[in-house]
Amino acid sequence: MGGGKGGIGKSFLSANICVRLATLGYKVSVVDLDLGAANLHTCLGVPTPRSGISDFIHGNVSTLEETGIPCCLPNLTLYGGGQEFWQQIKPQSSQKIKLISKLQELDADYVFLDLGAGTHIHTLDFFIFSHGGILVVAPEPTSIENAYVFMKSVLYRKIQSICKGFEIDEALENELLQRISSPRSSETPFSQLVSFSQKNREVGKLIKEMIEATNIGIIMNQVRTKEDRDLGESMSVICSRYFGFSSQFLGSTRYDDAVWKSVRVRRPLILDYPLSAIAVNINQITDKITKMFIQDDKKDNIEKAG
Repeated sequence: MGGGKGGIGKSFLSANICVRLATLGYKVSVVDLDLGAANLHTCLGVPTPRSGISDFIHGNVSTLEETGIPCCLPNLTLYGGGQEFWQQIKPQSSQKIKLISKLQELDADYVFLDLGAGTHIHTLDFFIFSHGGILVVAPEPTSIENAYVFMKSVLYRKIQSICKGFEIDEALENELLQRISSPRSSETPFSQLVSFSQKNREVGKLIKEMIEATNIGIIMNQVRTKEDRDLGESMSVICSRYFGFSSQFLGSTRYDDAVWKSVRVRRPLILDYPLSAIAVNINQITDKITKMFIQDDKKDNIEKAG
């Protein structure tokens, strides 16, 4: 779960959606990848983890499972991010690949990645390597603007990863990246990709199909008006048309004082205020998530969301 701006409720939503999934009987792992500013444990009501993802990255523990701690439900496990400064963590490429591999091997029906704000390359990589990304947006101009920057960055990084993975000619990669990132172009990034694929059919078709297969769900958090909610629907449409992703509006959550009350007492809202308007919204969003990320039988229906 990612977003272009901090303070928009990513950790709160990650925690409560995972609690909801656990109450439905799913085995859930939630991973705090806001390295250097981890606070998912606060939303779940558990003490600061003694060891976390950073310990696994740097080899202080031998397995990722050693950093997992039980939460408020027996089938919910938290993998904390640690409290180190970002510069103390800073995973290398090989460490990041190792972590992604081990996250995919976790024994869980759902693995949620709670990512840091912004468009750092590590954040983008965890987002695009997940089976599906969830973008959280608040109905305010700064959040919406940053969300579009985040989606464009995801597109850019995804193309880089595809080109590297399939050993696509560097000149072709640079041509496409320059096209989609040009601030002077009147065409959308996806239109630029379509034009590129018509000129470079084999390579372009591969990239275009992989971009179109990228699942992104959008949540509009803490809405006050119908216009706020409608923004989420509009962003989902634009996400598909402008960037080419397979996007879906997962729903919105109402502005509710129960949010700050639950965070203050360090308890998941979904447990303490199950009849609140926002709890109902979270239940509805969770139901959509269970239907959105469908995996094939070869992966035993294990679903992962970033």
